[in-house]
Amino acid sequence: MADKLWIGGDGGGTGSWAIAANWSPSGVPVAADVVYIDINNQNTIYPINAGLDQSLIDLDGVHIAQAFTGLIGLTTAYLQIRTDRLTIGNSSGRTNEAGSKRINIELQNTTDCVAHIYDTATTAEDTGRDPLIIKTANSGTANHNFSIAGGIVGLGSLAADDEFKSQWVTITPEGPSSPQVTIGAGATATNLYIGRGEVHNQGAAMTLVEMLSGEYTAWKGGAHTTMNVYGGMAHYYSNGTITTLRVSSGGVWETTRDARAKTVTTTQLLDGGSINARTAEPASVTWTNSIDLVECGLEDVSLDIGDHVRIQQASI
Repeated sequence: MADKLWIGGDGGGTGSWAIAANWSPSGVPVAADVVYIDINNQNTIYPINAGLDQSLIDLDGVHIAQAFTGLIGLTTAYLQIRTDRLTIGNSSGRTNEAGSKRINIELQNTTDCVAHIYDTATTAEDTGRDPLIIKTANSGTANHNFSIAGGIVGLGSLAADDEFKSQWVTITPEGPSSPQVTIGAGATATNLYIGRGEVHNQGAAMTLVEMLSGEYTAWKGGAHTTMNVYGGMAHYYSNGTITTLRVSSGGVWETTRDARAKTVTTTQLLDGGSINARTAEPASVTWTNSIDLVECGLEDVSLDIGDHVRIQQASI
């Protein structure tokens, strides 16, 4: 195992991963190496735009510093890597750590990867895209875990290229900037924890969404097995079924801008929680079971499910 530092600039291809002289010490990274992509106190920062298919090399780590502003990947191509550790946007306290405006990464792992995203650039090189886009093609049974502390991040966010799979995506309660995360419609992000920031789900089905703060918007048709809105604002503009919905103090669940028919099977509203399902179409939400007021009464919650509805008392 060796540490490999990206320097770029070799005349044979200044931005090619696959050229030995673009690395310090010299040599293209091989299995078990740890890759560092940083500014290296050089006057010129070289992008990584060639030799991008490294999908057969099992690296022991890839670390991309926030100080590195070179572009990684192409508009139409990802840097393809295998690694069990990935960090992006970590700061070393230097000035002008603006981040790269294009980091396109495709994880080719068949085993688990733990990824920490600390920050990104605030604008993207490519119009209509996020500065950081990650996809996880060929992930097999891998259960990736992503922790996002800041930045503008796309997880399989391109409409025609939306492969992404993870066991956990965690938006941390603290970090250098407020995260903005987009999850593509074809993604499989089994569990999503939101501590702050904004998350836009373009239609992916979710097993668990748990919110403590921030905003979550579900678009199109992805179903949700469990939604726990313990804080923050959940905008449900999807017509996918929610099997279990819980809303408690400080949490708001609303679907006012989407009048399409949708079903919520089991609903629990706790003290201080808010549900607003008033839309232009009466009864657009089918509440399969009664809405349970758990350890509270109507005076303790905010509940608007439209007009001409029946509320029937029963013990739970």
